[in-house]
Amino acid sequence: MLSPLGADGKVRQLDELYPHLRKQEPTRGTSSTIVAPGELLDLATVIKVSQAVSGEMVPEKLIERIMRAAIEHAGGERGLLIRPLGDELQIEAEATITGKDVTVHLRDTSETAAMFPESVVRYVARTRKDVILDDATAGNPFSGDPYIARRRARSIVCLPLVNQGRLNGIIFLENNLTAHAFTADRITVLKVLASQAAISLENTRLYRDLENREKRSDAWSTPTSWESRSGMPRAPSSRPMKPFSAWCNTTVTMSPRVACAGGT
Repeated sequence: MLSPLGADGKVRQLDELYPHLRKQEPTRGTSSTIVAPGELLDLATVIKVSQAVSGEMVPEKLIERIMRAAIEHAGGERGLLIRPLGDELQIEAEATITGKDVTVHLRDTSETAAMFPESVVRYVARTRKDVILDDATAGNPFSGDPYIARRRARSIVCLPLVNQGRLNGIIFLENNLTAHAFTADRITVLKVLASQAAISLENTRLYRDLENREKRSDAWSTPTSWESRSGMPRAPSSRPMKPFSAWCNTTVTMSPRVACAGGT
C-alpha cells in the first residue's frame, strides 16, 4: 500500500517529469486520474508501473520487471531492452506475450538485423528522441527498413532510457496485429516506466561496480592472498635488524684498531 504522503510525492514527481499533463480533481467515489489529450489515465496504474522497477537492485530481476511492465501496460506483443555499447547495440532481454502470459528471456547478444529495425533504434540512440510509428508500413522515414518490410510491422514504439544525460538503454516494442496499438495513454505510462527504468538501471550498475571493487580490494588486502595466487609459501618473519650504532660497538669490542663514528 502507498501512504498518502508517498502518493503526493509521486504525483509531484510526475508533474515535474510531464508538465504538459494536468491533474483532474477526483469526484466523490472515484479514483485520481491524470488527464492527457483525449485520454484519462488511472493514477494507480502510473504509480504501480513506477514502483515496479524502483526498488529492485539485482540487474537481472530489474530487467525482467522492466520488460514485463512494458508489455503488460503498453499493449505490445513483443519487446526488447537494448543497451548501446559504443557503436554496438546489445540485446539484454526479449519479452513476448502469449495469451495473458508474458515471457522474458535474458540475452547477451550483439545487434542483428533479424531482431529489430536498426534504422529506428540507431536514430533513438543517436538523437535520444522517441520514435512512435502508428503504422510502420505507411510512408515514414523508416518504412524502408528491411526489418519492417520483412515482418510487415504495424505499430512500433522506441524510447531512450536517459538519466542525467546518460543513455542507459532503449526500449523497443512492436505490435504486428494492428495499427495504432500504442495509444496516447499507453505511451504516457510507458514514458513514466522509461524514466524510472533509466534511474534504476544506472543505480544497479553503480551498485554492482561498487561490489566488484570491494571484492577485489578485500582479496588483495588478505595477508595470504599473494601467496595463494602465486603458489609460493609465505616467507618466515625475519628478526629486527640491529641499529647501526650497535654494529659499531660490536666492532670496537672485537678489534680496538677499528674506529667508529659516534662509538665509544
